[in-house]
Amino acid sequence: MSDTAKFLIPLFKPIWNNCGLPVPMHKMYIGEYYNRFQWQLNCFDKITLLGNNTGNCFFIESVVKQLGLENCAFFADLRDNSKEFVQEHFQAIVVPSSNFIAAQESGGLNYFTSLMEKYDLPLLIIGIGSQLSPGEKPCSTTIKNLHKISERCTSIGVRGELTAEILVKNGIKNVEVIGCPTVFSSLNPEFKVRKEEPDWSKPVAFNTELQAAGIDFLLKMSRFSPVRFYMQNEMNFWFEQSRPHPYACKVLSWTAMQQHNSKITLPQFREIRSFIEQNGLLFFNTLDWQTSLRECVMSLGMRFHGNMMALQAGIPAVWLVHDNRTRELLNLLQLPTFKFTEELSLQQIYTEADYSEFNKRYPTLYSNYREFLLKNGMVSNKLG
Repeated sequence: MSDTAKFLIPLFKPIWNNCGLPVPMHKMYIGEYYNRFQWQLNCFDKITLLGNNTGNCFFIESVVKQLGLENCAFFADLRDNSKEFVQEHFQAIVVPSSNFIAAQESGGLNYFTSLMEKYDLPLLIIGIGSQLSPGEKPCSTTIKNLHKISERCTSIGVRGELTAEILVKNGIKNVEVIGCPTVFSSLNPEFKVRKEEPDWSKPVAFNTELQAAGIDFLLKMSRFSPVRFYMQNEMNFWFEQSRPHPYACKVLSWTAMQQHNSKITLPQFREIRSFIEQNGLLFFNTLDWQTSLRECVMSLGMRFHGNMMALQAGIPAVWLVHDNRTRELLNLLQLPTFKFTEELSLQQIYTEADYSEFNKRYPTLYSNYREFLLKNGMVSNKLG
């Protein structure tokens, strides 16, 4: 693949440019990154367009940044999606991937495989992971699709050792453990996490997940001050429209919160609602998100991308592990975790967070990721 290789990304597009401004559609298709209409939508529709999670922007933008914006185009921006046009202008379909390996069939992976077959191009997967629970087996259709994909590429990039083991057990051998593209979004092979003397007058950033454990953590963190709650997809699951109007605001829903955590009481719900109204934040571009995080002393939470956003902004982040997906990445990266206890001490979490092993491993992880891209024809000078 030449230095001028063009990569087609069949995913949604981040909405904003890196200055936090909406960018209209350009006449040229190559390198076009933003949708001409998305910026006009209300925030709830925007979250839906972003795959129901604003954190998805981070890993898609990371891959585009690493490959070079000038080398990438999004499928929705093509002026012609015929086989002849796509084959003439593109040399691979690139999927910054996520949790496609599950017990249930993955509609996303089915779609990407169909594009590979339609256009007769390699499908390059970057960072696929498993969301299987212990004892579950991956969907047979998913494995069949991954076999097809593996035959058309040098290797499949997986999130960690757990995912690699699942694929190898199912006969897919050309697998490389690369982690998540967001880990390398700095484009700096010497990136390090440095802990300064903490200034506790600054807010503590935190994120959580939708289910019962996440709501319990939110309630606990809401009682500290100062704190900031960085949301990613909560609005589309915990909130309801306040009145029948397309641009009406949404408010926290008692019914929805109870569906996710049946033990929550009405006083606790009101406490959470008041807290979110004053301290909840939601961003649609990574620049503003990271700028806000840099005002914080540290970041805690269950979201891998939410915490990695802080880490890449130079803010120490510590993870509360709640599933195998996050655990797999943290084991590979050797990043610090904490346990959620009744006597939660933010100062103790900060003090005990150790990044020495991560800093030691990082240059090798970075080099491995860069070599993975090169071996798969994704020639890029952006990674150094």
